[in-house]
Amino acid sequence: MNPTLWDESVLVRCRRCDIATRVDAEVVRQSLSKENRVCWHCGFQDETAPEILGRRPPDLMEVMTDPNAPVIPGDLVVLASFSSTRSSDFHDHVHVKRVLAIGGQSVSVDPRGRLLIDHQLPAWDGTQTADPSAITTTNPLRLPSASVLVNDTRSDCFPSGSPNDYPIRDDVLMHCRWRVDDEGYWTYTHHSVYRGNRPMKIMDDYPCNWHVERTLNPVDQIVVTVDLNSTTHPWRKIRVKSQGWQLSDRDLAAQTLAIEPNQPTVRFNLNRVQHSEESAVIAFRFEGADRPTTSNKTEAPNLSRVRIERPLVYRVADRLPDFSTITLQDDEIFVVGDNVPLSLDSRQRGPVLRSALLGTVADLRLASISH
Repeated sequence: MNPTLWDESVLVRCRRCDIATRVDAEVVRQSLSKENRVCWHCGFQDETAPEILGRRPPDLMEVMTDPNAPVIPGDLVVLASFSSTRSSDFHDHVHVKRVLAIGGQSVSVDPRGRLLIDHQLPAWDGTQTADPSAITTTNPLRLPSASVLVNDTRSDCFPSGSPNDYPIRDDVLMHCRWRVDDEGYWTYTHHSVYRGNRPMKIMDDYPCNWHVERTLNPVDQIVVTVDLNSTTHPWRKIRVKSQGWQLSDRDLAAQTLAIEPNQPTVRFNLNRVQHSEESAVIAFRFEGADRPTTSNKTEAPNLSRVRIERPLVYRVADRLPDFSTITLQDDEIFVVGDNVPLSLDSRQRGPVLRSALLGTVADLRLASISH
């Protein structure tokens, strides 16, 4: 279930860019003899044994075992075994999966291979849906947020966590993807580690799947979270100027977002412009109430952290057989794993009986690093 839940894992550091990636411990053991492991951040091909910074034990879950508790789309559930109603069992131990659909709902696939519930995309906090007007109070169809990290300034060439602690220089390391331009825009350019570290669209890669080669798909939505160093600031809006991306609920001519006075964290969603084949360049700057407060890089605000994440999109993979529309019976649920490319779930095995549920995950206790 990584990147949501992890078994035993390790932090592996790239010898070139010094950035660490969390990887399943068993994957690391299996790949010790593999040549040319590619760093997720800088594209460096390392033929030596991985440098392990620290280890994490498996995450812990608190499970609610009330058999009468309702199950809704988005819940994490524990299955006694994967007893599919339409195929034979393939494992005989506990599984943790996410509920995508329940009895009475249908599951189908759109032309791009994305799973649909009742012919629409499942909504992530109301931001990822084919038709926002279809989301109602009687049929909310909302799933808890789960995402994959695309970039974090705490690791991408700013080790202290703040770009303001480092001068923006022309000779900065080439794997650094952030700049502050002459107009005061914080600018992120996405690079593909598989294509010579050249600028490219954001793709649905999984850094935790260190050992997997697969077909990648363009990402349609990202979430940008900006943490300011101070709760006292003059900013009243953020202006977005991005290549191939736009604010979710605004047209291209009105790419500004109002923020509250002294708001410590700003979060906004960007959607990929339809059919855009441009490389991903995401730029934003803070402005005052009446005019831009920042006009050059020296006046840019003091940020403590910027994160870019992509919501998970459940889809069928190239390796899966043809997927037909399924309508669930009252005693059936359709479950998926958050490690979409690798999970064995209802996409291959069909719906699961409600009677196979041991409980619903009520709380997660994420493991800390041990050195």
